Amino acid sequence: MLSNTLNSNNPADVIALAERTRAEVVTKLKGVYPVSERDPAYPLYVAADEFANKNIERAWELVKRNLSVFEREALKFPPDFTAWAVEQLRLDRGVKDASLLKARAIATMILDNESRVTPNLA
Repeated sequence: MLSNTLNSNNPADVIALAERTRAEVVTKLKGVYPVSERDPAYPLYVAADEFANKNIERAWELVKRNLSVFEREALKFPPDFTAWAVEQLRLDRGVKDASLLKARAIATMILDNESRVTPNLA
């Protein structure tokens, strides 16, 4: 795939591959995020690090406070964190099952964007 993209006459293909690769690499580096501190997704990258460091309570607090961003951008975060956060929403259920419904909506969005899902999340 890399050699095909690099030999492509379409710079957009190369840029897309570079962006995907950068995002994948950054998710592996603790404390290094692909967004600035002012970006709405920043607290969720911090939450992913907290989750990786087994600070589950802090990770869950950050997810709850930034839920609207997580709902829109769940695929941007490390797969194990995303799967965990969706499961927490499912277990939380919320008032009138609001959290459960959000978990279902996020899971549906993930399935609808299957081509962007990494094998770890599938």
